[in-house]
Amino acid sequence: MRARGIAGYRRFANLITPDGFSYWLDFLWASLLAGLEVNGPHHLDPAQAEYDARRARRVLTHFGVMLLPLTTAEIDADLDGAVREVVSFLISRAQRLGVPAPVVDL
Repeated sequence: MRARGIAGYRRFANLITPDGFSYWLDFLWASLLAGLEVNGPHHLDPAQAEYDARRARRVLTHFGVMLLPLTTAEIDADLDGAVREVVSFLISRAQRLGVPAPVVDL
């Protein structure tokens, strides 16, 4: 991320609601209420995907975090495209919240 001009994130952030539900994010930009989740093949199984979606809705909604999900296959197939998607997502969140985007102009 840093090599691509993206900063201001925390890796492997665990968000836990007061009632004990938790969700691990691969990347969290707390100032933007934005998260990036990179999912491998295991998360593509329909039952696992449904479980992940329910848990994400419950926890991320509680914290007001918007999620950008990407798969490892998408990143492997087009790294530059995935980076552009992350940058666009972060800029959009920053504009919505009226705060600086944690990205270098590319």
